[in-house]
Amino acid sequence: MSSPVVWTFSVQTTGVFCSVNKTVIDEIFYLQREERVQFLLNLFKAKSKNSPIEFKAVLNCAKKISSEDIKLLINSLAKKKQLELIGSISAANNSHFNHARKGEDLFFNIYDELPNGKLINSLFNELDAKDKKVDLKTDMVFAWPWERKRLSTCSTYIGRENAWGEWKEDPLNHFIILWEPFGFSWVKGGNHSISIGVLREGGKLSPREYYDVSPLFDHIYTDGLNYYFKETDKAFSKVYEYDFALIFELGRIMHSREANT
Repeated sequence: MSSPVVWTFSVQTTGVFCSVNKTVIDEIFYLQREERVQFLLNLFKAKSKNSPIEFKAVLNCAKKISSEDIKLLINSLAKKKQLELIGSISAANNSHFNHARKGEDLFFNIYDELPNGKLINSLFNELDAKDKKVDLKTDMVFAWPWERKRLSTCSTYIGRENAWGEWKEDPLNHFIILWEPFGFSWVKGGNHSISIGVLREGGKLSPREYYDVSPLFDHIYTDGLNYYFKETDKAFSKVYEYDFALIFELGRIMHSREANT
């Protein structure tokens, strides 16, 4: 049996620095999938949400792991928010809940203007969504149910033994937008029934819109505190979801590797 894998962090006045040698990296692949996920998540427990230096240091650690494990880490960080968005209506004080930030806004407002006056989403490349499927069991789909009664109704009636039967796609109601290279889908219609599909890990959806958003990496970066335009180095948005700032930069690492292969 291989020896336990250890990431070494040394805390200095200039921030957190991660020291990892090749032997340690090789050991990761002897771990079971669940152990590897936890291993990678433990790496981020050492992060500081107030230090761009430490944010950069943690990302430097991530550069030492495989693209497969970076994708695993992205999905693990995103899963927490996915379930939080669905569960927040249950904890709300009233029957309706207004999510402060949802969908693409977990990163930043894609309708903000670039320095050239165009909108950020003008950078997206539209892809052919024909025959593309999103799996609610394995893919990251972000729904934000806003009414407790609707969610409860869907939970009661959707299911093999229930009145509406097993979960299935409703082309008239369900509307999702898929982003690559993150593999994230944002729900624009059918939030309550799709939430039940996510929780029960059943069903597939056809994205109504499908985009490659990797051009964002050429124009935008984050230090964990703010998002900046590369052209001007000026901040245009605060980081409201720290894990999504990490995801943004992890996506850059993954995309850069793919572009260079």
